[in-house]
Amino acid sequence: MGGFFNAGEQKIRSGVYQRIENNGGAITAGAVDGICAAVFKSDWGPLGTVMVLASENDLNKHFGSGQTVDVAVEQFRGGARTVKAVRLGTGGTVSKVSLKDNGASAVSVLDVESKYPGTRSFSVTVRDALEDETKREVLIFEGTYQRDKFSVAKGDNEVSGLLAAFEEQGSDWVNIKKASSYKDGALAAVNQTEMTPGTNPTVTNESYSEAFSLLESQDFNRLAIDSEETGVHLTLASYMNRMYGLGKLTVAVIGEPSNVDFSTRAQHAAAFNSELIEYVGGGFYDTAGNKYEGYRAAARVSGMFASISSSGNFTHAVVSGADIVTETLTNYQYETAKQSGMILFSTSAKGAVWIDEAINTLVSLPEDKDAGWKKVKRTKIRFELINRINESISELQVRNNNNGRSAVIQTAQGVCNDMVGEEKLESGALVELDSNNPPQGESAWFTITADDIDALEKIYLTFRFRFSS
Repeated sequence: MGGFFNAGEQKIRSGVYQRIENNGGAITAGAVDGICAAVFKSDWGPLGTVMVLASENDLNKHFGSGQTVDVAVEQFRGGARTVKAVRLGTGGTVSKVSLKDNGASAVSVLDVESKYPGTRSFSVTVRDALEDETKREVLIFEGTYQRDKFSVAKGDNEVSGLLAAFEEQGSDWVNIKKASSYKDGALAAVNQTEMTPGTNPTVTNESYSEAFSLLESQDFNRLAIDSEETGVHLTLASYMNRMYGLGKLTVAVIGEPSNVDFSTRAQHAAAFNSELIEYVGGGFYDTAGNKYEGYRAAARVSGMFASISSSGNFTHAVVSGADIVTETLTNYQYETAKQSGMILFSTSAKGAVWIDEAINTLVSLPEDKDAGWKKVKRTKIRFELINRINESISELQVRNNNNGRSAVIQTAQGVCNDMVGEEKLESGALVELDSNNPPQGESAWFTITADDIDALEKIYLTFRFRFSS
């Protein structure tokens, strides 16, 4: 008699028994770097939603470049490959212009409105088509740049033809709808008639809370915002703590400018006392003389830290395009900043502007955390390990028996082994059943023991010389 056996099982009857195992190992999740979230004000773009952007061109298309859109710009320039963007605020009004027919008693027949509320300015042209005398065209301009074009057959049905063309092709820039005095007919010619300006949405502290809520379902490495207000920073810290309690392992990066006293900045950083908050208290100028500090410097750092692999170096990471630091600080101030959990910029021996110390605001350790949690690199490795193991085992469909628990161990161990090979963990990382909590019912407990690899940041050289005649 044959049959199958479970691991460690001893059958009663004699016979040959078989067991099938996956010798190729489980499919494990890899690292996900370069994903940022950005919360900012803008004069353009959708409200109440998260837009996933892949480039600065995407950003400009969906949100323009006004107000504090530069949060996301700096994230891309820091190395982010994806930015999940939220426009702040509620209300606001759209810009608009009415198109008239060309009758003797011309009336407004169509309303052209900007797609989103805000002060971004557009104009409209209605003219005969340049290449087809049977057509007329309606053009949407932003300055001298043509954003959209609709073609309609010339004649007594141009009004309805424009509506039909809009409904067919849509627009990223405007909406076209019937005016209260709508009727069909030919459209009156206009030349770059400016739309009546719209107004930007109203932004309050509550707007930030609403924006953060939109990001709850999103995964990202770093979050940056456009505010340097301490009240908004506290709201953000509360949100980060709440998300951490729900299992979201991510970090927010905030900053304050140099017009805030240095000691005050250091106090503000230390007050957060959290590995979930990175505080940028320094700044830099680029080669064109533009100043980056406060939220802009924080956004740049968020893009850098999101994109650098956890196997890489965060301390002394060079800031692309930076020329000089904004403040000349003493060694004592740099040491104070490190002890306060404040990130500053300094200059390398070759003149490059770089991150002086890649630290977070965790300065007083709770009982369940070691000093590794104070460092950006080691925290990123640890969060990555947790996320990769969780993702890898979350879809396992197994029983709570030796076979099922072995599958969990094998999968989690596979992640550990991968990260050892990636030089993020020391060899010897181990996954095993928790001996203090035996499996029961639908539950099983495991322990993961792993030592993450730090960067070599402090090098001590002893020079021994001898005079010999």
